[in-house]
Amino acid sequence: MKKLNIILSVFFSCCALLFFILSLQLNQVGKNELISSGTIPLILSILLFICSAVWLILTMRTPEPAGEKQPILFWKGNLLVPITMGLVFLYVFFMQLVGFFISTAVFLVVIMFLFNPRKNVLHIVKIVLISVCFNVTVYLLFSRLLRVYLP
Repeated sequence: MKKLNIILSVFFSCCALLFFILSLQLNQVGKNELISSGTIPLILSILLFICSAVWLILTMRTPEPAGEKQPILFWKGNLLVPITMGLVFLYVFFMQLVGFFISTAVFLVVIMFLFNPRKNVLHIVKIVLISVCFNVTVYLLFSRLLRVYLP
């Protein structure tokens, strides 16, 4: 478990450094502006790096107990994480091609089936209704109320 914690903390530290560099390249509003489009990603990348560093230090300082079982890395719950991440990347990709509302509806249906794979008709109707109601709510909130048009 200690080895896995070290690997993951180093991985997240590298991700934080990458996000930090990318957030520095975001458009700045003005030279004298305190808050710009890159401020929040910059702060979050710094926090991620600090948390990863603390995690690494605590892992290195804590002795590994004798007889500790190794974690099972490949079980159904663990496989849902990379599958979900892949679906998020596909969602963002298809959002550029077909638009926000269609890709969001399909994404919500697929994610809900992935995490609750019941096959009865009532469950399928609920999933489709939730997806449609979410899209209608987002459309009314952003397009009509706030006048922010989504792609």
